[in-house]
This record gives sequence, structure tokens and C-alpha cells, in this order.
Amino acid sequence: MKATLSCIVIMYVVVSVAIADEGSCNGRLKKYPNGSVFLDQDCNKCHCINGNIICTIMDGCEVTPGVCRFNGNTFHVGERIGHPDDCITCKCEEDGNLLCTLSCDL
Repeated sequence: MKATLSCIVIMYVVVSVAIADEGSCNGRLKKYPNGSVFLDQDCNKCHCINGNIICTIMDGCEVTPGVCRFNGNTFHVGERIGHPDDCITCKCEEDGNLLCTLSCDL
């Protein structure tokens, strides 16, 4: 009976942690809570929305139609971009924004 009780307690703790992190985003060097806004490199303003990182180019930055800029590189619409964090995959959208999603289990 003692071993069964320990197992139940461990499972409860794991479930509680997973619920607390629901909707958060893993960024380059830190985790962002759902709804947060942060600045990334190359004039990108990023939002954490339900586990997805969505980045837009800030006003006053150079914009070239049909391409996205990230980490000093230029990407074409539809191109998938490997993020420095191995668990994040980004795609270049038509409006020049990056749509990033978590692509591995935590």
C-alpha cells in the first residue's frame, strides 16, 4: 500500500506542472508565458499565443515582399526555418512574418 500511495503522489505532481505550463512558449533562451510579447533579433516583435511563437517585423525596419528575415538570414515564403532552439520550427508567411511552433515533446 505504501508503494501505491507514492506512485499516486508522483503522478499528481507531474500533472500539476503540465497544467501550469499549458500555453507557454519556449524561446531562444527562456520560456515565455501565454500572451507575452518579446523582442527578437532582426526587427522581430514576437507574441506567445497558446504555445505558438508568432513574430512580426516592427515599424521602421526594412521589409522585402515575399521574404522573412531571422537571425541575419533571409527566407522565402513557405520555407521552413530551423530555430536555434531545436524544439521550435518556423515557417515564412506571405506577409513577411514568421509562424513558429513547438515541434517536440517536453
